[in-house]
Amino acid sequence: MRYLVLTVLLILGSHQALAETATAHFAGGCFWCMESDYQGREGIVDVVSGFTGGTLKNPTYKGNHDGHFEAIEVTYDPAVVSYQELLDLFWVSIDPFDNAGQFCD
Repeated sequence: MRYLVLTVLLILGSHQALAETATAHFAGGCFWCMESDYQGREGIVDVVSGFTGGTLKNPTYKGNHDGHFEAIEVTYDPAVVSYQELLDLFWVSIDPFDNAGQFCD
């Protein structure tokens, strides 16, 4: 449940980055899998992997990232791809009933 609340907050927290682009944040279990599903799609400018939600400073993939969720930041052109389309891809790619919110990989 905590993961689902965090995911919704991250999704709702998308914001305008530049005049031509916007950013959206998604957490879905495995950032490598999420990253690859968004990369290369028309209208996607950049996808960056990282962590969110935990209290550790500087979590690392091969080190300690306890309490953090793997997440991506998607920079996109809203004139080409809508936030709703990004969200549609997210919802068909994760398992919202998995306690860890695992991306369907």
